[in-house]
Amino acid sequence: MQVSIEASYRFGPFQVDASARLLLREGCPVALAPKAFDLLCHLLANPHRLIGKDELLKAVWPRGFVEEGNLSHNVFLLRRALGESPEEHRYIVTVPGRGYKFVGKLDGVAFEGGTAEDAPLELGAGRFIPGFEEQLVG
Repeated sequence: MQVSIEASYRFGPFQVDASARLLLREGCPVALAPKAFDLLCHLLANPHRLIGKDELLKAVWPRGFVEEGNLSHNVFLLRRALGESPEEHRYIVTVPGRGYKFVGKLDGVAFEGGTAEDAPLELGAGRFIPGFEEQLVG
């Protein structure tokens, strides 16, 4: 079971406010398609974890069948919004045939009502809470 937590994240020059659905670069809004934003939030909620394509498809498009090309296109849009070229992997790494991973350094994470230390621990198996050393088992 996954619990939806509204969070804000900071990495590099970016800040993400999940509840406001807002991506900022050095304080200025960055245009991002809704599904690319959902993809970014899912990657940020699972930092440094390889997330399979099937998991991402179910998380970003929970209602219905979507082709893998839609996922690839939204990863492209996300990388472009983050200023990555196809050769760069500052924030998102593709593991061919398997999925994607957010590899950027998270400088800060705040959850609705507080910081990571205040967040509920019941995130489900394989989920991380930023700031904790061990992976939670649920």
